[in-house]
Amino acid sequence: MSELFSWKDDYATGCEIIDNQHKKLFDIINELFTAFEGAFAESQVPRILKELEEYTIYHFSTEERLFVEKNYPLKDQHKQEHDHFIQKIRKFKLDLESGQNNLLAFDVMITLKDWLIGHILGSDHKYIPYLCKN
Repeated sequence: MSELFSWKDDYATGCEIIDNQHKKLFDIINELFTAFEGAFAESQVPRILKELEEYTIYHFSTEERLFVEKNYPLKDQHKQEHDHFIQKIRKFKLDLESGQNNLLAFDVMITLKDWLIGHILGSDHKYIPYLCKN
């Protein structure tokens, strides 16, 4: 399987559940990248996008539950970033279904990758002292 990007220790938050979920998101985006490169993109991409959307929602709900439990002060701002990313995925799905994004697939992959890495290194690392330390 081709990889668009891979996990690095710099991305770790120290919360095992969060880090494992982030790794799964990397895997799904890499699977999507591989599907776009291959001959079976039309049959695989919708399934992978559905999985990406569902797993992203699952992951974000895990983080947001921890925000409430640990009284994380930036939870509302962080949730807005989550909502924005889910909307990006949904727009990409709609564009793809209507045939608009086939030529932009690589650009979309870069956007997904860059958003996820930027979000982990930026916003997610801000909650480490609140959620990931004893």
